[in-house]
Amino acid sequence: AHVKQAYENYISSENNLEEQNRWANEFRWELARIIVAEELVVYPAFEKHLGDEGRRIAHEDRAEHHKIKELLKKLETKSVSDPDYRATFDTAKDFLMYHIAG
Repeated sequence: AHVKQAYENYISSENNLEEQNRWANEFRWELARIIVAEELVVYPAFEKHLGDEGRRIAHEDRAEHHKIKELLKKLETKSVSDPDYRATFDTAKDFLMYHIAG
């Protein structure tokens, strides 16, 4: 499943902790894959081919990635049954949407 679908499945499985955990893990995995791919492929290409503007974009996006990584670490240390898990999960999704819209 893609990130958005994993998020939606997590939300729709609200009363089933096992399913929520499955979709939360899928969401984190997909999000981590996106971040790694951008950092290994996209940003170096921006820097190489777009000069100063590419370096600026890559720098800003890396800062956004740092925040998302912090949220992912928080989620990894919590259980989906934790009262503030959903808020952290939603914040990670919101940062991703902001990053994509960027």
